[in-house]
Amino acid sequence: MTKADRDMSEWAKNPAYQRTVLNAKGAYTPPKNIIPPPPPKEPRNEHELEKQCGNYLNQHDIASLHMSYRAREKNGWPDRVFVINGEPIAVELKSKTGKLTDDQKAVLAQMDRNGWHVYVVRYFETFIGIVRWHLGISEEGGHLMREARWHP
Repeated sequence: MTKADRDMSEWAKNPAYQRTVLNAKGAYTPPKNIIPPPPPKEPRNEHELEKQCGNYLNQHDIASLHMSYRAREKNGWPDRVFVINGEPIAVELKSKTGKLTDDQKAVLAQMDRNGWHVYVVRYFETFIGIVRWHLGISEEGGHLMREARWHP
């Protein structure tokens, strides 16, 4: 096995090694013929969607609160709450076929009346569009935001 083959093998199985491959000038250069990782897959359930959304907020340094349904004292509280540019945002995450409970409808209506931006999100792409819209990064998220906006 040549050094290049050994490097390629280490690269493929070890993410830490991937960050250490430097060229002669000290710049990062990935080995050739590496296939980039696939884009994030569409979540199969609400739990996977929650993890993707939480990771996305962390990557963009947005503090948020997620309370497990087991830990909630108030039934109907949304899955994620956070603030972007001084605007409070509440997001209820649902699977493609999930339905809001009566408690959730009541809490979301109350939050909406109190000035929160309230959304029911079923797709990760929609969540990204909403966050980017509120950050002022993209106007492309506007149609996604309007689609997910909750109305009592």
